[in-house]
Amino acid sequence: MVSGNRRITPRFHIPTPISFKRHGGDSEDERCAKAIDVSTTGVYFTTDLHLTVAETIEVLLNIPCEISGINTTARRFVGRVARVDAKNSENVRWGVGVQLLYWERDGAERSDYAEGPVRPLLHNCPQHGVA
Repeated sequence: MVSGNRRITPRFHIPTPISFKRHGGDSEDERCAKAIDVSTTGVYFTTDLHLTVAETIEVLLNIPCEISGINTTARRFVGRVARVDAKNSENVRWGVGVQLLYWERDGAERSDYAEGPVRPLLHNCPQHGVA
């Protein structure tokens, strides 16, 4: 039997504030949300904006130390919508799963997020009591 879970990295249920917009969209179109699940390769959140699978969006996110293993600053990730779930028919909310592809710093070139060293999770995070 084939499992529906295709995750390659663990998900963490850490509510994390994010903002997002369609890739190349105006900053006035940026929306705020709270991530429900975060991993080193993706994020899942709810929104009232209907996004479509395979759509490219930008996500401003600070990956928590519990996940990345290091203290980081907020980065603007470019990601691909991998999943869209109807969450509530009354309030028209959508659950959106995004695969993070690469990140950009203001005024800097892009960095492929999938590349680079894989850091152990929960490593060197003193503010959360993990050494």
